[in-house]
Amino acid sequence: MSIDAKITLLNRIESAVGSMLTVDDTNQIMALLSDQLDGFNVEQSDPADADADECLAAFIAAKEIEGRSEKTIERYKRALGIVMKSVGVPTRQVTVFHLRKYLSDEKARGLSDGTLEGIRQVICAYFNWLRREGLIDKNPASNLGAIKCQKKLRKGFTDTDIEKLKISCKNDRDRAIVLFLNATGCRISEVCSLDRKDVDLVNLRCKVLGKGNKERTV
Repeated sequence: MSIDAKITLLNRIESAVGSMLTVDDTNQIMALLSDQLDGFNVEQSDPADADADECLAAFIAAKEIEGRSEKTIERYKRALGIVMKSVGVPTRQVTVFHLRKYLSDEKARGLSDGTLEGIRQVICAYFNWLRREGLIDKNPASNLGAIKCQKKLRKGFTDTDIEKLKISCKNDRDRAIVLFLNATGCRISEVCSLDRKDVDLVNLRCKVLGKGNKERTV
């Protein structure tokens, strides 16, 4: 424990118990605490980190209650954790200039416009929610304009590509998965979450739970 942190902690304890105990009792307790704390290594937490964690924890809890996927939750945690650490000020003190500088620094570091736009969307989701919940007075992301990025057209697999994939499969299971993905257009995450009860082998249909927890039949 640093000297400053120790003094701060003891002063707070003395202030809290001073009104409940006599002067002599308070002095004895404080002397005892001072001796006992010499054997511990405790550091005073950074107010900026504590504030950021408090707001971020509330945001993540809300998203979990809303039923967001684990992948989305982890994305929020990772991206916002990095942003707040880089900004270096408490959540309630963040301004649009902090956020713009962060995005500018990340662009200079080599991140693509597409990646930066994804980070911007996460930042906006976070501060928009804090403002709606009344946890901040002003939304610093309200004037954080969208980042233009070139959209890439995804080309579908050709018949030749499909044949190559089928040949590369090591067993019938892998072959079935490749054919299922190609025939239904399902996402990999949707296939991974399939359960036996969702598959109708008689009518050759199945129910999948897609993005946004939307159920559809393929």
